[in-house]
Amino acid sequence: MRALLGIFILILAASAQSSGALVFSRMHVGVDFLLVCCICCALLAGEGAVLAVAVCAGLFKDALSSDVAGHSVAVFVAISLMICVIRSRLWVIHWSAQAGCAFAGTLCAWMLYNLLAKAWGQPLEWAIGAVVSRACVNACIAPPLFRIWLAVVR
Repeated sequence: MRALLGIFILILAASAQSSGALVFSRMHVGVDFLLVCCICCALLAGEGAVLAVAVCAGLFKDALSSDVAGHSVAVFVAISLMICVIRSRLWVIHWSAQAGCAFAGTLCAWMLYNLLAKAWGQPLEWAIGAVVSRACVNACIAPPLFRIWLAVVR
């Protein structure tokens, strides 16, 4: 039952990201619901569940975007595992830890996407202002998504 709820949340996040992308792009604001879902799940669950969520979220994002297949999977898995490693050192129930992990995770994802783009010979994205604004928006949506994942995981 929990796995079905988790998949349902990922489908809702993917739908919100794909349908909200146009609205957010008109406001010049980026948001990554699927990355924040991976981060929130990594703050709560074990490595097995986190890997399943990261792979599913990465596949959803790659299917909805025009990026090379597998980039988002690699980035989401790496960030989720890093958060699993440092989770024991954080007070994850507090909203500041959730927002901080989302902010830092967004910056790390940007760096990993650029490393993968460089490896594939694609041009790099260096718009740091856009990345910081996306990280701020992701930090704002992390606490509510954390509460949703808390209801599913616990």
